[in-house]
Amino acid sequence: MNIQEFKNLSHWFKSTDIRRPKRGKVLFQEWYEGRYQIDYLLGYGHTSIVFRATDTRLERDVAIKVWIDTGYFEQSVLLKEGKLLAQLQHPNIVKVLDYGLDSNLQRPWIVLEYLGSTTLFDFIKIKGGLKGRWELLVKIGIQLSNIIDYLHNSSYLLQLDIKPGNLALEENNWKIKLMDLGSAFLSNEDHIDRLGTPGYIAPEVFSKHPFTHACDIFSFGMLLYELITGKNPLISLQKEALPFTEDAFDFITAAIPISRPINGNENKAYHKLLEDMAKFDLRNDLNELETPSSLIDLIESMCSFDTAIRPNAYEVRNALNRLLEDKSRAPMPSIFISHSHLDKYRFVKHFAEKLEELGCKVWLDEKSLRVGEPFWERIGSAIESSDFVIVILSHNSINSNGVSEEIRTAQLQNLDRVKILPIRIDPINYSDVPINLRSRHILDFVGWETGDGLEKKTKKLSSDIISLINEN
Repeated sequence: MNIQEFKNLSHWFKSTDIRRPKRGKVLFQEWYEGRYQIDYLLGYGHTSIVFRATDTRLERDVAIKVWIDTGYFEQSVLLKEGKLLAQLQHPNIVKVLDYGLDSNLQRPWIVLEYLGSTTLFDFIKIKGGLKGRWELLVKIGIQLSNIIDYLHNSSYLLQLDIKPGNLALEENNWKIKLMDLGSAFLSNEDHIDRLGTPGYIAPEVFSKHPFTHACDIFSFGMLLYELITGKNPLISLQKEALPFTEDAFDFITAAIPISRPINGNENKAYHKLLEDMAKFDLRNDLNELETPSSLIDLIESMCSFDTAIRPNAYEVRNALNRLLEDKSRAPMPSIFISHSHLDKYRFVKHFAEKLEELGCKVWLDEKSLRVGEPFWERIGSAIESSDFVIVILSHNSINSNGVSEEIRTAQLQNLDRVKILPIRIDPINYSDVPINLRSRHILDFVGWETGDGLEKKTKKLSSDIISLINEN
């Protein structure tokens, strides 16, 4: 194998056609940032290039992502991605280890955990996808629905570039990890321009309609279709609708900039795209692979042109779970709610109903205790058998002896088994929080009474709980 040798990364940029760099082993005489020994070019796209390297201080493999100055977007995009990833805590999302701005090249860079060189895109390209093995498709789909649910409801992010090339794959156990948030935006932001990858772009992205969670669900649905069939007919259709030269399409796996029409002035290419996409019959292809009809219905709904028909990530996860045998179905958590009886009808009953709607098993004293049962003995047993103890912090509970006893009982349990999750429903001061909870992150439910605040905040809590379960 030929090894490309360079003095440093600056020399590499000057000596290489960064539009078509040669993948493979590289040798730099100088360590990048005085710490990282780059040894392999893993991949590239429109905005960045990714190397494998050795962290010489901690003696571990890492991936280094360095910005390519294309003129499309500000260089701050990569630093924004690094900061977004660093704030996320999910077992299926890559971890950020370091990031900064190269003083010589004036290019942002981020260091990520090394996940190997295989992505879902590689798996589809080399092996033709899962070729009808729908049980494995469901296993991967559940993981991806957990990721998207966490981004949407716990981090309030739209990923906006769900595709096989952004998901690392451990083929021995079929575990996936999201590697890229370069296109992500906070869900309350409005943007005219964005990045997108042909084949996975929701049709409304080409129009004046705002970005929503449904954009990610469409991409998710196309990914599932491609993974099981090994093909994606929308790639060629969407390439034709984008106003770029053929050179831009060399980046088949890369996100490319999409200029959205202003004031609803969609172009002819957009209307032709809608007409052509409407002819796409995924149901026929999936039927030929003997895919369960309920799975076909789910993928079809995810790829619907009507955003109102597309399910949310939580609904996708539930539908995928139902496809599995009971012994394989992902278990939903059991939850004990510690609270003051004064908050029961004001908050706790409504909160418990929302958790149960999301599939959680909830223990509440008034409906879980049988007549004549020993009160504290039964509560202690319930806490011990629960996955999580949610402590409701309110003006009433901070002085409740019962809540204090329940917290103490929970802390006596093995905390690897029982997790304590405090949530605040009243604007109580930090000094009033029980001292044994002050070191924990407290989820803020203040304002839950207004609008759909309770539903949104409970969904965020549910997403955090699912990620904690998957971490173990």
